Amino acid sequence: MADARLFAVPLGAPYPGAFAEGFIARFHSAAPEIMARATIIANSGAMVRAIKGALADHQPLLLPRILPVSDVEALLSAPAPPPAIDPIRLRLELAQLTAKRIAADPTMAHGSTAFDIAGSLLRLLSEMASEGVAFDTLAALDVSGHSEYWERNLAFIALIERFLGSDGALEPEARQRIVVDRLVEQWRTDPPDQPIVIAGSTGSRGTTRRLIEAVASLKNGYVVLPGFDAAMPDALWPKLTEDHPQQRFAALIEALGLKPGAVQHWAGAPVSPDRQQILSLALRPPPVTDQWVREGPSLPNLGTALSDVTLVEAANPQAEAVAIALGMRAAVEEARTVALITPDRTLTRRVTAALDRWGIEPDDSAGRPLALSAPGRLIRQISTLNRQKMPTAEVLSLLKHPLVATGGGRGQHLLMTREVEIWARQRGHPFLSAERLASWADDASDRHVWLSWLLRALPPETPNAPEPLDQALERTLSAAEALAAGPDATGSGALWEEEAGHLARARMDALRAAADAAAHVNQREFTAILNAMLQDEVRSAVLPHADVQIRGTLEARSVTADVVILAGLNEKSWPPDDDHDPWLNRALRRRAGLLTADRRTGLSAHDFEQAFGAPEVWL
Repeated sequence: MADARLFAVPLGAPYPGAFAEGFIARFHSAAPEIMARATIIANSGAMVRAIKGALADHQPLLLPRILPVSDVEALLSAPAPPPAIDPIRLRLELAQLTAKRIAADPTMAHGSTAFDIAGSLLRLLSEMASEGVAFDTLAALDVSGHSEYWERNLAFIALIERFLGSDGALEPEARQRIVVDRLVEQWRTDPPDQPIVIAGSTGSRGTTRRLIEAVASLKNGYVVLPGFDAAMPDALWPKLTEDHPQQRFAALIEALGLKPGAVQHWAGAPVSPDRQQILSLALRPPPVTDQWVREGPSLPNLGTALSDVTLVEAANPQAEAVAIALGMRAAVEEARTVALITPDRTLTRRVTAALDRWGIEPDDSAGRPLALSAPGRLIRQISTLNRQKMPTAEVLSLLKHPLVATGGGRGQHLLMTREVEIWARQRGHPFLSAERLASWADDASDRHVWLSWLLRALPPETPNAPEPLDQALERTLSAAEALAAGPDATGSGALWEEEAGHLARARMDALRAAADAAAHVNQREFTAILNAMLQDEVRSAVLPHADVQIRGTLEARSVTADVVILAGLNEKSWPPDDDHDPWLNRALRRRAGLLTADRRTGLSAHDFEQAFGAPEVWL
């Protein structure tokens, strides 16, 4: 594929702006409708928004069609594959099979529930589909030099293949792979007559890589790589290992039958080419670290090149968060844009809390986990409450929840809660039972009315034996709605209102619809399922500060800011900790062609490398 059309934005250049410049420069001489008929396929929704904004900042034009890679089915003229099976239903069904696997080999679980292990199995199936790894490939792996544990795992995965094939169900990522395969075949027989552009992707996942190779071979195809290190010597590219930030580009170039020099310049230039030259040499792979000695003396002046780079060595996570917040506040006061990029979501919550002192609401692309929102916390608190033996602290925390009694009578409710707390603490009651609460109510009629409502609203006693999932769910949600309604109202109060409430309701409805696919669950398993269902991120409706961003590492290539803070630069955070796979060890994953820890490190390093090109950088 020597005529493949591969382009790149240089390492360190802000990708959205550089892409927009190159796109307009390449198509500005064509008729306006040609640009409008082009299709840009971006690597993520964040990149879609960034490119739209960058194009809109230029002269008036008819915007091209821009869609994320997950939506390429819209380009398919052939019949689409059948809908994928609901991921929740599939995970619940896999949990039943996994429970039997754990029963046969208890050493597999290590304290995890079947639902947790099923989640890891589902991730493995998605990865296999994305990387084009067939079940036969796993079955053919030689495990003679490994523990019998891995051999039993492969046998179980073969059983999963038969289970999935029994009703023709498609795992979501497997369906996406079929969509891309059909689209590639469509272009082979009927190539598009309008430009198709791949933007912002490194080709790190197999399905996306397949799409990139197809677009690169089209007459009207353009693949625009982000953060390409054109200064790296050609002789070094074949030696790159998977943990190097440029290795995925090297693999793509080799697959297309090209040389690194064949990658054409798209647009943009590094903000600080001297700084990028230093970074490129610093990240050379271990086999050629001797180049530091040879090329180091020829580097530009380090003091000048790194004058806008600040290193902050914080003593602890809280000090790190405060330092970041102070830096972001200083940027706001100087009317400069600032972005925090980190994979550490706990750190971003600390920074957001610190910024709140000065009334700064950052634009956080991820928001916060639904489990930490008001509806999520109320549902989780109720799910873990033991009606038979209710700890006083848990009951009081539940009664003080901001959603309780929001349907009416909240003032009276808080008064009763305060009286219960004073009474319980004076008498030193570690637990509150119905009998003890009745003794508190005594003969006071208003207390009896409130207590009667409370005992009706609290969930009934959890059965000792496992029960159907839908029964456990209904018991929890009914209690949540009754508590949110309050003593003087019906309905569900403010439980399902605002963004968090709407999302929580949707997730609970989805779980209710798939509950028949689950086996009977005990209290621990039910809690694990609820926690997994509440991991979606919810964004606040409050209009954030336009110049203050918080982004994940994957979004580093779509960020444009005057000051970029790269935080959480610690082992097991950035680069991330190896996601331990209970199904395949590192050696087996490598031989099967699946993602490895080294590749994840390389991708994380590329995110760092790209963000390092901002005008001012904090590490």
